[in-house]
Amino acid sequence: KSVSEKYGKKDDAEILSAEVTRGSISTSVSGSGQLSDDDVETLDIPDGVELEEIKAVRGSKVEAGDLLATVDLNTVMLAMSTVSDELDTLDDEINSAVSDSVSSYISSSVSGRVKKIYAAAGDSVNDVMYEHGALMLVSLDGYMAVDIDTAALSVGDSMTVSTSDGTEYTGTVGAVLDGTATVLITDNGPAYGDTVSVKSASGADLGSGELYIHDELKIVGYAGTVSYLSVSEGSSIYSGSTLLGLTDTDYTANYETLLSERSDKEAVLNRLIKIYKEGALYSDISGTVKEINADDDESRTDDSSTEGQYFSISPDKTMSIPVSVDESEILSVSVGQSAIVSIDSINGEIFNGTVTEIDRAGTSSSGVTTYTATISIDKTDAMLAGMSASATIVIDEIGRA
Repeated sequence: KSVSEKYGKKDDAEILSAEVTRGSISTSVSGSGQLSDDDVETLDIPDGVELEEIKAVRGSKVEAGDLLATVDLNTVMLAMSTVSDELDTLDDEINSAVSDSVSSYISSSVSGRVKKIYAAAGDSVNDVMYEHGALMLVSLDGYMAVDIDTAALSVGDSMTVSTSDGTEYTGTVGAVLDGTATVLITDNGPAYGDTVSVKSASGADLGSGELYIHDELKIVGYAGTVSYLSVSEGSSIYSGSTLLGLTDTDYTANYETLLSERSDKEAVLNRLIKIYKEGALYSDISGTVKEINADDDESRTDDSSTEGQYFSISPDKTMSIPVSVDESEILSVSVGQSAIVSIDSINGEIFNGTVTEIDRAGTSSSGVTTYTATISIDKTDAMLAGMSASATIVIDEIGRA
């Protein structure tokens, strides 16, 4: 009422008005980084090939099929001969590897008692090894053991050990270390992994624990399928005893490795034949020559190597900006989110980008951890690698209706 009386009756009162419109509100994360080219392709020059004259210029534009360098055809022919000889050698090794195989059975190299069998007929050896780390476990010294936390026992003390089924065995303390006594019982009968209770000679409870093999040997393998078992848990075995049989024992690892190596050599030979037929090196793609790591006649010295020579070419399709994101914001950033990018050297223009990668291995400095989010944008002619750019990642947005 007071406000109304004071202001509402003035003849010169000014009434302000505005039109209500719908806008947008967004949450974002900002950062900066330097532009780099994406999908740069490396055109390797086969070892031994010498260049006569390099025609491409670093930083220049090339089209697919443009001449990069002329070559010494004699060195190409010599390189083809070398690769052909290497293929012949590989063929001999492949022929020998065809007959490689694993033994069709696994035997024991020592005497002992089988206490645990993980493998069964039909099992893959690799699968069993992956899951259990062994095909079976063998006791070598005739004892199972259980550890009891007590300071009241000494080496040589006798006691009673009861298994879960009520069977009692006479145990002996084999060792005492840091208040833990290792009690030994026979391995003929007690089950591996069984929980047992231990009582003193006077009948006092000393504790309980899980039985393990005192002196254990793991029976292992690496290939094949188990076809049969020659032993069972509790069986006594001797050195040379067959433990299990195997099928599918063709050993293909070396064979497959040699085939892969041969495939690589075939690709090199085909590349050399192409160079020889065309008489030069031509670009496979259109783009910008980013780097030339090669020598021609004019720059080659007597000790110049022809290994590891290459041209790298950017297809000029997209560029990336790595942006540092604070640890308090990184969990809000995800692949696929949109971003707005501005480039310092290109005034007044805004580019649309997308988060394509997030490196969650953080970097700490002065107590602050940051993470890198990579943003990809379409490349324009004005963009160059190394330019500074700023990016704003749109985390969430309520847009116009």
